[in-house]
Amino acid sequence: MLQETSTWDLRSLSPPVPPGFDLYLLFLLATCLSATAKLVKLWRAAPPFRLERQQKNTAYVQMLEVTSSSLRQWTVCTFLAWGILASASLYDFCDRLLSENAVRRFEILFAIEGFSTALTMALVIVLFLFLLRWHILRRIEWLRQAK
Repeated sequence: MLQETSTWDLRSLSPPVPPGFDLYLLFLLATCLSATAKLVKLWRAAPPFRLERQQKNTAYVQMLEVTSSSLRQWTVCTFLAWGILASASLYDFCDRLLSENAVRRFEILFAIEGFSTALTMALVIVLFLFLLRWHILRRIEWLRQAK
C-alpha cells in the first residue's frame, strides 16, 4: 500500500486582505486619475515640446505653480493614507494573534507581505506624482528663463 504525503506550499495561499484595503486601492486610483487629469489640462494649454506658446502668459505659469503645489499635497496625502492603512492593519493583525493565543510563522510572513505590497503601491504612486511635479517645475523654470 502506497502512502502519499502532501505538503502545503504557503506561497500559493493568498494572504488575508486588510479591512480598508479596497478603500485604499480606490484612493490610489483616484490619486492617479487626478494627477493625470492635471497633466492633461496643462498639456492642452501647452503640448509637450511646444511650450514657447505660453512664454509670456503669466496665467499659465501660475497654473503650473498651483498644480505643483497640489501634487505635493497629493504626495503627502498618499503617504498618510498608507500610514493609516498600515496602522489599522497592524492593529487588526495583532488583535487576531492575541485572540488565537498562538503565533505561527507564516502569519507573520503574510503580514509582512501585505505591508510591503501596500507600501510598494504607495511608492509607485508617489514616484508618479514626483515625476509629474518635476516635469511641471521644469516647465516653470523654462518659462521663467525665457522671459
